[in-house]
Amino acid sequence: MNTPSISEGPHTPISPLLGLVACGGLSSRMKQDKSGLVYHQKCQRQHVFDILQKCCDTVYYSCNEAQKSKFEIEAPVVVDAPEYQNHGPIAAVLTAYRHFPDYSILLVGCDYPYLTLQDLENFIDFTKRNESPAAFYNDQGFYEPLLGYYPSSFYDKAVKQEQKGLYSLQRLLAQNSARQYRPLNPQIMTSIDTPEGFERVRSILKSL
Repeated sequence: MNTPSISEGPHTPISPLLGLVACGGLSSRMKQDKSGLVYHQKCQRQHVFDILQKCCDTVYYSCNEAQKSKFEIEAPVVVDAPEYQNHGPIAAVLTAYRHFPDYSILLVGCDYPYLTLQDLENFIDFTKRNESPAAFYNDQGFYEPLLGYYPSSFYDKAVKQEQKGLYSLQRLLAQNSARQYRPLNPQIMTSIDTPEGFERVRSILKSL
């Protein structure tokens, strides 16, 4: 996609938006890589990628070194920088900032089979593409960091936290008063973490 030339007022250009598919890795409870599960006639990482292509300026997969072999050579992939290995999702954000320093990041995990394009478009409208972080917010009072918006100006704060040995995106969002997005349908934040849950949700989606 082309970088947009839109602006939020005469002096506040809007950063282009990078859609980042967080592929995660092996899930101990699921007993396999959740990004490879098929809910929608294709593996979940491809499904999320295709959705993001419709609402972002450019889209990449994010993975760790061990996952790199799952992708075709020409696939748009950002591999976690070595110094961020085993640091969790913050590794995806920090590595992407390095490659795309002028971009804001829409980070989306592969854990949410109910998520739709409309849900993400509504969230992007909520963020207003400005310089304040935001994330989906659940009924238990927590952010969903893997459904989050990380503006380009947020890089320094993320780096400082990581350098202190603090790798939680949840904590980073809370400490910076990230805006809380509560979708009309909380079901879209349902994360599927077990084989039984996968089979149940796949049956539900097939019946829709």
